[in-house]
Amino acid sequence: MKGKYRGYYRYDNERIRNYTGFEKTFFDIVINEVDNENFYGIAQDDKNTGGQVGTGVIIGTISGDNIFFTKQMSKASSFGIGGKVNMYNTKGPKIHYTGVRKQNGSYIGRWKLNFSLAFNGIIPTIILPTTGEWEMQIEE
Repeated sequence: MKGKYRGYYRYDNERIRNYTGFEKTFFDIVINEVDNENFYGIAQDDKNTGGQVGTGVIIGTISGDNIFFTKQMSKASSFGIGGKVNMYNTKGPKIHYTGVRKQNGSYIGRWKLNFSLAFNGIIPTIILPTTGEWEMQIEE
């Protein structure tokens, strides 16, 4: 499980994809620690394909061919006027990923972002529940 992975996530909601201007957002994940079935690492979204700014923390579990992990970015972001990403001075919400290992060794699955709040100073911003698909494979 240790290693560097390259992948993408995609929003289910076509309006969000149209709003961001990207069909898929690419990311890199480095799994640098494995403890039995648990793994830990960092994630970096590709800002050139609509990704979030900052570095994310990955905490997960692998059981057989099933994978479960959360990603929490160092900064929260939201879609703003004109498609810009607004940064907040708080960590991003946890994004929950579930998936399976395919025969070729890549992973594919679903992600979910639950309802949450982010604050820009004292101004609260509602982050609505969102879902999508994802895929990643180890870089050789």
